[in-house]
Amino acid sequence: LVTNASIYIHDWPRFPYRGILLDTARHFLPVPIIKQHLDAMVYNKFNVFHWHITDDQSWPFVSQKFPQLTEKGAFSSDHVYTPDDVQDIIEHARLRGIRTIPEFDTPGHVAALGRAFPEFLTDCYNGSIAGQAIYGVHAEREILDPTKEEVYKFMNEFLKEVKNIFKYESYIHLGMDEVYPACWMSNPNIQNFLKENNMSNGTDLMTYYSKEILKLMKSIGGKSMVWQDIWDDGVKLPSDTVIEIWKDTSLLSNSPSWSYYLSKATSEGYDAVLAAPFYLNMISYGKYNTPESVMNLEFFKWYNIDLFENFTGDNIARQRLIGGEAALWAEFIDGTNSLSRLWPRVSAVAERLWSSIHINNPEDAQFRLDIHRCRMLRLENN
Repeated sequence: LVTNASIYIHDWPRFPYRGILLDTARHFLPVPIIKQHLDAMVYNKFNVFHWHITDDQSWPFVSQKFPQLTEKGAFSSDHVYTPDDVQDIIEHARLRGIRTIPEFDTPGHVAALGRAFPEFLTDCYNGSIAGQAIYGVHAEREILDPTKEEVYKFMNEFLKEVKNIFKYESYIHLGMDEVYPACWMSNPNIQNFLKENNMSNGTDLMTYYSKEILKLMKSIGGKSMVWQDIWDDGVKLPSDTVIEIWKDTSLLSNSPSWSYYLSKATSEGYDAVLAAPFYLNMISYGKYNTPESVMNLEFFKWYNIDLFENFTGDNIARQRLIGGEAALWAEFIDGTNSLSRLWPRVSAVAERLWSSIHINNPEDAQFRLDIHRCRMLRLENN
């Protein structure tokens, strides 16, 4: 940090939102490792830490209102983030100009929550038998049950606590992705609820749940960020909702391209963030034996992405594309390899989100990356 110095920096970002997602639920990341990532983020001009803190695998976030969440949902008592840990991370990020947006994904991705509150989960049926998994369709119990009033009481109290903890940040990421309704539709109690409320399918129930949670967020003075799924389902979101685009033909064969989704979301009046082409947990190993193979390395693929590629929105819609985010999902990531898996590969994304589109020479970028990697090593970030 430089203070009281006569320095003029002629530089500015192309996009205001330049994020990195770290997944601390599938595998736990120790606090010192997260801080190293935050240090590296500021050296690469990232300014948003999207903290995917909970998921099916574990619930490491210590709630003072609901301590049973970590008592039963964490990997162990050593694999948790205490209130002091969370404040330490938030402050470490804040002092580096980085926002911390927490994600607590519901109604799916909640198996760890269900270990503390099994009554909140939906019993899946195989025929007339409850609690029966059908392989490839649903588990024994999964997804919050949106027909239960106690689910909303819990979410209201929990989101209030989260909003108070992350007091510098107006947005909370609510997830809302990858909810597969087969379990809901197998449950006779839910089928009765649908009939009584003039609903016909899982999409209707997801719409019902998401509207209730979005109202809760507004009532506590928070703003919502969501994965695109509920918007795909036609849910009318509050105008200040940020939609994160993760779907693309490269990830889902029956999906349109991410440029289609970006154009559509921003043209409908929503701010949007692009994550689809920047899943850094996916590794492909390249060769350096020909110029063509070098150019197919991941760094150059990310470097050559233009967020406005095939964008069909007008100038107002373009302004609603607020940036992008690199995601490091943690199925195969933990404290031993997260730094080397992310850095310096993600520097390619950093340049695309910060620099002008006219700065686009990959050979020059490779040369600068070599120097930048050594610079980060000297700063003990790798």
